[in-house]
Amino acid sequence: LMAVVKLSQSSATAFDILQQRSLMLKVVIFMGGFGTFKRKWAQQLYDIIFNVSFWTCGTVCALNLIYQKTPYHNFPTDALTAYVHFPAWQSWYAWRKYVQTKGCAELLFRAKSSPEREAKL
Repeated sequence: LMAVVKLSQSSATAFDILQQRSLMLKVVIFMGGFGTFKRKWAQQLYDIIFNVSFWTCGTVCALNLIYQKTPYHNFPTDALTAYVHFPAWQSWYAWRKYVQTKGCAELLFRAKSSPEREAKL
C-alpha cells in the first residue's frame, strides 16, 4: 500500500504501478501501445512506431480480403478481423488518454486504500 501512496503522490498512472509489480505486465503494456517515456521525442517516436505497426496490420488484414492468401479463412471471419482494427484503435486511444488523468490516479488510489480491501487482507 505504501508503494501506491508514494506513486499516487508523484502523479503515477495505473500502468506505472502495474509495471512495478511484474516484468510480464511491463512487456504487455509496452507492446500494447501504453508505454510512456520521459523524453518527448522518445514518446513521439514510440507513438509513431506503434501506430504505423497497428495500421499496417489492419491494412494487411483488409488487403487479405481481396487477395485471399494464407492465413485467409473465410470472408466473414477475415472481414471481422480487418474491421476490428477500427474499434480497437479507438479504445486504445481513449484508454491511453484516460490513464493519464488525475481522475484515474484517484480511482486507483481509492481502490487500493479502501478499508474493505484492507480488512480482507
